[in-house]
Amino acid sequence: MRIKSTEKYDHLSFPGSFPGLGSGGGLAYKRAVMWKTRLFCFAASAFILPVCAVFGQIRDIKEIKNLSPEKAAEGLPVEIEAQVTHLHPRRRAIFLYDGEQGVYCNLPNQAQLFKHLKPGANVRIKGITHEGGFVPAMTAQELEVVGWKPLPQPRQFHAYEVFVPSIRTDCEWVNPSGRLVGAAAFPEQDYIMLELEILDTRVGVQVPYAENAMEKAASLMFRRISFPAVVGTIYNRNRQMTGRVLFVNSMEDIEAISDGGEWDNLELWPIHTLMRSGGNYQKAVRTHGVVTFAGEQAVFLRGEQAALKVATIGGTELIPGDFVEVKGFIWPQPISPAFRARSTEVIEHREAPEPMRVNLAGNLDSRWNYDLISADVELVDIGRSFGLTPTSLDLKAGQPDTELLSLLCRAGDRLFEAKLPTGSKLDSRFSPGAIIRLSGLCNIIPNRDPRWVFFTETLWIQLRDVSDVSLLVPAPWWTAGRLVWVIGIVSAATLLFLIWVVMLRKTVNRQTGVIVKQIERETVLNERQRIARELHDTLEQGLAGMALQLKSCAKQFDGNLEKGKASLKLAEGMLRHCREESRTSILELRGGLLEKMDMASAFREAVRPLADECGAKFTVKVKGKPRRLQQYAERHLFRIVKEAATNAVRHAKPKTLSIDLQFSPTQLEISVCDDGAGFDVSKIARSERFGLQGMLERANRLHGKVDLDSTPGKGTCVKISLNTEEWELDQ
Repeated sequence: MRIKSTEKYDHLSFPGSFPGLGSGGGLAYKRAVMWKTRLFCFAASAFILPVCAVFGQIRDIKEIKNLSPEKAAEGLPVEIEAQVTHLHPRRRAIFLYDGEQGVYCNLPNQAQLFKHLKPGANVRIKGITHEGGFVPAMTAQELEVVGWKPLPQPRQFHAYEVFVPSIRTDCEWVNPSGRLVGAAAFPEQDYIMLELEILDTRVGVQVPYAENAMEKAASLMFRRISFPAVVGTIYNRNRQMTGRVLFVNSMEDIEAISDGGEWDNLELWPIHTLMRSGGNYQKAVRTHGVVTFAGEQAVFLRGEQAALKVATIGGTELIPGDFVEVKGFIWPQPISPAFRARSTEVIEHREAPEPMRVNLAGNLDSRWNYDLISADVELVDIGRSFGLTPTSLDLKAGQPDTELLSLLCRAGDRLFEAKLPTGSKLDSRFSPGAIIRLSGLCNIIPNRDPRWVFFTETLWIQLRDVSDVSLLVPAPWWTAGRLVWVIGIVSAATLLFLIWVVMLRKTVNRQTGVIVKQIERETVLNERQRIARELHDTLEQGLAGMALQLKSCAKQFDGNLEKGKASLKLAEGMLRHCREESRTSILELRGGLLEKMDMASAFREAVRPLADECGAKFTVKVKGKPRRLQQYAERHLFRIVKEAATNAVRHAKPKTLSIDLQFSPTQLEISVCDDGAGFDVSKIARSERFGLQGMLERANRLHGKVDLDSTPGKGTCVKISLNTEEWELDQ
């Protein structure tokens, strides 16, 4: 519910009468009731508007803008009729105005219809709300053009509204007026940006791009203008307003509100008095001076006691030495004033001014600001920008600092930058450390902490071209850069030498270790030879003689003492086992097969003679990736395999004998199988258990196990299983 006027309630009447009241009393009573009714209606509207926004379809722009961002983000339904005040072609959006307030509206699916819209069109829109960037806005889902009429009369726009974050002002149809002080074209983005000065406040004005738009802007420069526009809001990510921008439908909508007569009979102020008189900076004045440099958008003048930077409209045909008069407005700056010129007139041509010789190592004189100076300095470095200048002030305008060639210079203890125009290049003679002479336009930067007396902090110099830089003393060969290179090379050579020494030391240590191991190995082999000779000369021969004696005894007592015979046979078996063990030990001590080859090859060399002895077919198979184990483990495995093969050859009379090695990442399985007579494991004779017992004992020493599988008439298979992780040979 929206109340436009309270007069419509004047006709209300109330039943009943009150005795004692005359006509005057009845009128007073009626007025009292009327005001109470008005208050009630206003209170009801304050309550009903939010309720309608939540539960009903929104039909009023004010209701949209009064929503909270969270509520607007829910996409509440909207159906309104309003007038198009401005079209935003790049965003495919429009500004709507219902006579009281304006709103921003997206047209996501209306590209074709957008082409037929124009300011003044009356439209009926159905859509939904969204949170917007500063205030809630809407997105159109259906749009119908219901007519067209001239845009309404805009209200006056005041300077303070540029900074007051009023929700009502956003998207409103207004009529600002002020002085045009700047213009820049952005044809690739289809708009022109004007700078409007309202009192002491500046605001941007965006106008659609057209071929003659800049020409009209130039004709209106520094004149007071007025135009209808839509107020846009500049905001940050926290939905805080940071400024305003004005959207104008056409450059033709901008009109001058002064006839230009204000530029006649202007007061003439010398350059050095422009900011001493305390005059009105909104008042046009004129001044004059000799041109020291003329750029595309700026001219530098030298006056009687000071210099001046003059911002001009478009390019100029001025040359150094022209004595000119400029008309425009004072442009206050921190050190000395600058000037915005609407017109420039050449009075006469004089001799081109010479640069003023200065000493930049001492205190800076504010009278040097904007003047053509010359100084001898030391060149420290050459680059794009060294961050000592606060803004980009290229004379050609519009070029960022990254495109300029910047010279970092030193005068005494002061560092400053000297900037060359875009595209300039210096030859190789100019290198850090050289003494150079600079001739350029001085730009003094104020101290950030001024005291009672004004101090200047530093400066930067705008060079006109490469001829403003001359070489006085070439840079010495022994520069800081070359010193760094020499130190770097020496340091690198020293580092490489130290690395070579470390690697050589490691190589010597490695070779020494190899030699030590070889000596130890030779010592061990010699000791083994000595022990082998002693065993051969004593134990092996003694055991062999004892076996012969026991055989003789068995023959003598044969037939008389069966038990004695059995005992003698048992002793004979024991002695045979001892002799086999001693022979194997002697063989290994003298440099066994495992010293010369891997396990599979050692098995093949040791068992093949046994298989040939009984005529059995012999094979050795290896599965998985073979690897060596510690000598202790390989020696015990060799003994177990040889004992199993010997038992098969001597007792089973096999036709085939096979040894299979199965390697896995952590396990090793060795199988010794034959197809001989086989036997009952439970009935094996005591004299034949010494070999099996020895195999079990050796497997236990390696934390492995031996499985015996044999069936009479079907052969025998001995399987040795071992976890190889603890017996891996260190690489």
